[in-house]
Amino acid sequence: MIIKSKMVSSGGGVRAASYPLKQGDNERVVVLQDNADQLILADEFATLKGRKNGLIHFTINPGQEHMNPDDWERALEAYRTENGFNPNDPETLVFHESYRSDGTLQRHLHGVRTAADSETGKTYKRFRDKPKDEAVSRFMELELGHKLISGKFNDFAAMRMREMGHHDYADQIAALDPPEPAAFNHDEHQQAKRQSFDLPALRQQLKALAELPRDQQPQKLAELLDRDGLELADAIEEGRGRSRIMIQTPQGMKDHNANRTLKIKAAEVAAFIEAAKEHLHDLRSDTPEPTSDLGAGSTDSARPEPKPDHPEPDSNNQRSGTDAPDQQRAGEAQQGTFGSAGSSSEDRSTEQLANAAAELAKATANLKSDTQKFAASRGNDFTAADLDAPPDLSDPNLMKKLAAMLKKSLGGAKRIAAQVLTPNQGMPG
Repeated sequence: MIIKSKMVSSGGGVRAASYPLKQGDNERVVVLQDNADQLILADEFATLKGRKNGLIHFTINPGQEHMNPDDWERALEAYRTENGFNPNDPETLVFHESYRSDGTLQRHLHGVRTAADSETGKTYKRFRDKPKDEAVSRFMELELGHKLISGKFNDFAAMRMREMGHHDYADQIAALDPPEPAAFNHDEHQQAKRQSFDLPALRQQLKALAELPRDQQPQKLAELLDRDGLELADAIEEGRGRSRIMIQTPQGMKDHNANRTLKIKAAEVAAFIEAAKEHLHDLRSDTPEPTSDLGAGSTDSARPEPKPDHPEPDSNNQRSGTDAPDQQRAGEAQQGTFGSAGSSSEDRSTEQLANAAAELAKATANLKSDTQKFAASRGNDFTAADLDAPPDLSDPNLMKKLAAMLKKSLGGAKRIAAQVLTPNQGMPG
């Protein structure tokens, strides 16, 4: 079981309260309690009071272990008790069901609660919250008979068991071996999801590879990299990183340390990487390189190699898309896409150029005629008022001059209208 808590900064209440209720990538969402409105109000109050945190988000994940409703209630009660939470505080509790990388359906619990006592208003002390989460996780594993998991804070968890009077639990926790390093952390997983890269699936493939005999692993790793389009980075020979086998994942992601899963000895990493690189080079060099009929150094993609049931055209340089000689004779009456079926490429090019020249000459003649018409009509648009100098705004007789100019414009407009109207039409007034 893994129990984790995270403080939510004041002002982030809306997002934190609504997140558990969203479907997201989950197969199913089951709402047990929805107190989002009260949580948002508590966050707004914390913001007004100038408090650092307004809410607490926590998760309870039993992994592959089964839990009935009573087990879930016991785990919640143990979590609240260890942290001194008031059971009357508003909480939102939601089950998320999603498929793991191995295909099994997993259920885990999301909870959001207030960071302060809803009755006294005092902020809960969150000193050593991560060790407390692990202590509750180890306690519930032993209470429910689940597999005991080694954590980073085994010593603290054992100490808490002794303080609670569970000395047998403390002895079992103290006997645990240190935890193995995680294959990837939460941030790496989220980054991979944003890049649409399945990091858990890669780890499952590496786990299966780790079960093979050691002499087969470099070749199988090379096949995995070649299939998924990944690369293998050089080993770091000095310092703490010398045991890393770094797989370069898609652009924008950090390199993934495959040796967290493969567990190759530090002294053997360099030789392992060299062997895997040789296999990878052989795999990729076996792929036929594309050739181009444009000459050496061309970057254009070449035509694919013909399939056996589609023989290469003969030496008459016949292109794809044209009929074979026998087909041409059988269909001489049919019109092809680029002219008649029997015409050569040179004849087609000449005919296309002639057609284009004819269309261009016709367009030029039409443009000349339209230009002349436009020039004639444009001259009729001007009146004497258009040619007069602009009036002086300081002139005391400005209004009289403007009236005279307006009269001229109206007279010109009336004459133009009389020219374009039919005999049966007249100018009103």
